[in-house]
Amino acid sequence: MDERKVEDITVTLVREVKPAGLLQYFHVHRIRITNPFPGIYYVLKGVPFRTQIIVTSELSAEGHVWLKALSDQMNPDSLRDFWEQIQGISGKYDRELADAVLEVCTRANWE
Repeated sequence: MDERKVEDITVTLVREVKPAGLLQYFHVHRIRITNPFPGIYYVLKGVPFRTQIIVTSELSAEGHVWLKALSDQMNPDSLRDFWEQIQGISGKYDRELADAVLEVCTRANWE
């Protein structure tokens, strides 16, 4: 119990399509959300943990290659950009994280 503090936890929902029902629920219950960047929503109050919603179809390909890699909608150019960014990573921990994202991306975009 209390091994992790509440403020150290972030819940992230990653979706291809905007979760309209969930956002409507927040609106009806006056739970504030903000949308500082296309495709990135932060739930400000009313949930026990920091919560963000990532809508990959709304993200810019240039600015969010890593997040878009979590979807099954990568095109060949985006995949190439993502691969090139991974090649520049040298730290062991960072490399392991990049490999995990690459695995998700590969499975989602096999064709």
